[in-house]
Amino acid sequence: MTATAPPSAVSVLVAHGAMMRGAPDGSIGRAQAAALGTEGLYVADTRLLSRWILEIDRSAFWEVGSVSEPGRRRIAMSPAGRRNQTHDLFVVRTQELDAGGLTETLAIRNLGREPVTAHLVLGAGTDFADQFTVRTDGRTFDLSAAASSLTVIDDGSLTFDYTHTLAGRTFEAGVRVTASIAPSVRREPVAGRFVAATLTWDLPLEAGGEQALTITALATAPLRPKPAAPEPRVPRPGSSGKHVPQGKSAQPKEDSALRRQSLRDLDSLLMPCPLRPDLTIPAAGLPWFLTFFGRDSVLASLLARQDRPDLLPDVLRALAATQGTVHDPARVEQPGKMVHELRVSELAQLGAVPYGRYYGTVDSTPLFLMALGRVDDPQLLRDMEQPARAAVEWMLGDGGLRDTGFLRYTPDPGGLLHQGWKDSHDAVAGRTAANLWVQSPWPRCRGTPGAACGNAPASRPRSGATPPGQGSSGASRTS
Repeated sequence: MTATAPPSAVSVLVAHGAMMRGAPDGSIGRAQAAALGTEGLYVADTRLLSRWILEIDRSAFWEVGSVSEPGRRRIAMSPAGRRNQTHDLFVVRTQELDAGGLTETLAIRNLGREPVTAHLVLGAGTDFADQFTVRTDGRTFDLSAAASSLTVIDDGSLTFDYTHTLAGRTFEAGVRVTASIAPSVRREPVAGRFVAATLTWDLPLEAGGEQALTITALATAPLRPKPAAPEPRVPRPGSSGKHVPQGKSAQPKEDSALRRQSLRDLDSLLMPCPLRPDLTIPAAGLPWFLTFFGRDSVLASLLARQDRPDLLPDVLRALAATQGTVHDPARVEQPGKMVHELRVSELAQLGAVPYGRYYGTVDSTPLFLMALGRVDDPQLLRDMEQPARAAVEWMLGDGGLRDTGFLRYTPDPGGLLHQGWKDSHDAVAGRTAANLWVQSPWPRCRGTPGAACGNAPASRPRSGATPPGQGSSGASRTS
């Protein structure tokens, strides 16, 4: 399977590591297609829904207004009609994301003077696409052994299930669709990975009356475990001991519109850490970096310390929990080295991409130490002592500091060629603007325990050479 350039989605909802990309009316995909570009409901890099289309009385909807906040939106909708045509039905659609998927509530109102029966139809389907097959980086993957299925349960709920075994490893995913009022369910023929069903309701409405219908689409397999209840926070010396709730600042600041929007944007990226769901971390960015990145997550938590003081301790704990322990060239792992990224999607778990737990970064380790220097919690400092000592030893040893006075890395043909902040395969160019396949580092990284570092080339880069691989997670975190 080869990724092809898709049309852009026009509306994005994101919260707790889940993302929904689709139309302004809250729909996903197209009725006669398995998928439409990058549109979908994604959890843990897996597209759980590639079709989610609502109709009423054989008519699509027009969006007439909406209100959004991080992870939640309310959409006022009217059945589509011809010019000067009026409808008695009006729908307010509320969609909300959590770490497991989507919950939506439909408030269906009869504005007319006579009783009516609203015929509601929902087309739901999924291809369980891994985000690496949706992105436009040109890689191909063998998905011939993958299989999807549909199970309809007596209460009118249904489950879409997916399994793929490759080289002795098995990945499983599933999404369960439930409704507060049982629908009639019609199966659609399975087409490759795509599996779908049509759900229908006939809802009686008195004149001026309203019916509420809640529908959920939630992951069934533990793609990303839900976070445990937070532990009590230990007050820092000299602090009030009060936990700063989301949306509140540790110190009073000018409450500008820019600051409020920036904090809402940051809050929308907060999510459970994939391998430590008890920890909350800021994801690296939309759309394809909704996961833990050592560099991005620690920088964001450092910059947001005054407004979100609880982020930095959790990011440090997440880095310590995933710190390298062995030499593993496939992951670019080395003892004491801090992780670059964590992913739990299909291709990562099956080893088709190396990014399940990937260490191709030169600066996450010094950034960990710099961030630790901003901590004033004695217990956290004690907990981080051994990870900090291992990080320093990596910098002096495998990191190259003792031998050269600089941090260094070796490009990874199967992952990232460039392992500084500019880590896309074409990030480094020569004076002629030709891409450089750098056999050694580019001369910059983020920091050391003394807040200064650099990189020393072990050999000359070759200008215009063809890189052996296109690297990993790609370009800018916002691309």
